[in-house]
Amino acid sequence: MTTHLHKTNISEQATCGTPCPASNGIPEAQAYPVSNLVAEQATCGTPCPASNGVPEAQAYPVSNLVAEQATCGTPCPASNGIPEAQAYPVSNLVAEQATCGTPCPASNGVPEAQAYPVSNLVAEQATCGTPFAATTPAFGSLAELIPPFIRYDHRRFVLVLEYLVGSRDLVTYHRTQGLMPTEVAQEFGQKLAEVHTAGRQATAETLSAVSPPERIPWIFSIHRGDYVLSRANRQLIDLALKNEAFSLQLDELHQNWRQDTLLHGDVKWLNCLLHEAKGKTNIYLIDWEMLQLGESLWDVAGFIQSYLSEWTLQPNKERELTLDQWIERYADAIRIQHDSIHSFWSAYAQTAGLDTALTGSDFQRTLLYVAGRLFQTVYEYLSQQETLFPEAIRTLELAQRLLAKDADTIELTLGVAQ
Repeated sequence: MTTHLHKTNISEQATCGTPCPASNGIPEAQAYPVSNLVAEQATCGTPCPASNGVPEAQAYPVSNLVAEQATCGTPCPASNGIPEAQAYPVSNLVAEQATCGTPCPASNGVPEAQAYPVSNLVAEQATCGTPFAATTPAFGSLAELIPPFIRYDHRRFVLVLEYLVGSRDLVTYHRTQGLMPTEVAQEFGQKLAEVHTAGRQATAETLSAVSPPERIPWIFSIHRGDYVLSRANRQLIDLALKNEAFSLQLDELHQNWRQDTLLHGDVKWLNCLLHEAKGKTNIYLIDWEMLQLGESLWDVAGFIQSYLSEWTLQPNKERELTLDQWIERYADAIRIQHDSIHSFWSAYAQTAGLDTALTGSDFQRTLLYVAGRLFQTVYEYLSQQETLFPEAIRTLELAQRLLAKDADTIELTLGVAQ
């Protein structure tokens, strides 16, 4: 899920859920997303009076938020087509599509352009929630990778997919198994390549229906801006910048970024699921809110860096060890993953039509993105922390060594001789 920070004032909210007009000093278009609950209780920031029929303290409880569907907390009546008990919770809010929570069938009068506005993918994908991937032949492989679509809240940038009972993400699976089986790695490599290939083959008309943004990974320029979520993030950046070469190497990644296909944008083991159904293990990829036009190898690097971050970001095991001490003690734990890493790359490269050789230019370029994605993982790990933990420091150092193309580090962690 993608989080967007807003620095605007509660006054952008209005008469018990109605956006404040521009005369309040804040354009209507900047009105707070639903996650900022103060708004829905107030007349541009003033709490709803009891005369609205809802006591001030009860206005918009989080669990039942139907801000767009009612007057200052009044639940949608059953006569609007949805029983009170089924009122949309915050995470599923799609009130902008209809009146008081009425679902979005074609007959409800909501124009297609207003239902799931097309800007990210999968959900904003037109025809009132019909998955774009399922109705566009070029993206059949993408449809197979996504759990059934429920709805998309474009105000909070939240894509709601069906919960797959009994599914396990690859982080949980790996920690249970102790390693990533080669057959699992191969299947994810093949499927990811199929998605990227479909993106390359898609016509301009098809892509215009999705309208994906064009983005360069923000981590490449994190040292040039002021995007800091926590005190630990600031400490991490300060430490990283002590290595002058690292800063220049990030700049080089930014400058050399390519745009060759549609990519997921946030591939990592936590977003990869295994689900048993009818005697078959199916794989899924979730959290598509970062879908974008960009370089396919960034997604590939996201999967590979998960092997490394799972190895070094271990807060409960000899936390104070430096990277060299960690390598000395736990090198075997990453060496046993080499076959799995190689199988993932081989399956991806062969399906995508790239050079399968680990010493080839395609994999060598991927190595640089592995370093950048590993740095991003450390940054996200610290996003709500006050202290720069030792496991984050050693993982940062690993990313720096990889980006510097340190031959010993690459051979140890990825099993690739330079």
